[in-house]
Amino acid sequence: MNIFTLTAEVITANEIGDQPHLLYQFSDADGVRSGKSGYSFGSCQFDIENNWLGILCLKACGFRPKDLKRLFLQNDNIDDLNRKLEQRSSVVDQFDAEQVRTAVVYCTGLIDRTGVKLKNTEALLNVIDYHNQLHLSKGGKLHQWMLQYPHLISAADIRDFKQVHTLWGRKRPDDVERRYQNIQRIYGQHG
Repeated sequence: MNIFTLTAEVITANEIGDQPHLLYQFSDADGVRSGKSGYSFGSCQFDIENNWLGILCLKACGFRPKDLKRLFLQNDNIDDLNRKLEQRSSVVDQFDAEQVRTAVVYCTGLIDRTGVKLKNTEALLNVIDYHNQLHLSKGGKLHQWMLQYPHLISAADIRDFKQVHTLWGRKRPDDVERRYQNIQRIYGQHG
């Protein structure tokens, strides 16, 4: 199985899990409609507050500025927008595939260009999942840590970093572990 297919399976498992209805329905990642994460959708769970590709997807689906405003405000009944998103599922699928492709290309490129040494593909899948969820920036916390790590970086090392050095990891270590276990399972089946 190639890295793109593995990544798509990992991201879907980690973002959607056993809730396939979330593919073509808007959901609130933080569960409190704080506006920090905004509504998410698709197998990559495009966060419309922080992921420009998600906005481009919605525009390609025919969402108008007034529709986007309703989504940003998170204070309106959006059943009609959920129906519209579901009717444009093939467009969402195309953008999900592009998100996976760009995440793989970006992460592998950054790792190769900067000399980061990963133990195996399972570690790479953890890095890509981190990027899809939190964004791996060049020179950012995770990248700096990886550059200074004295050994080959394993999947467990990435999990441990996320639990200790990210707000999400400290707030939700159970979710970090769940994502790690999903990657282990999928890599074990196909890697």
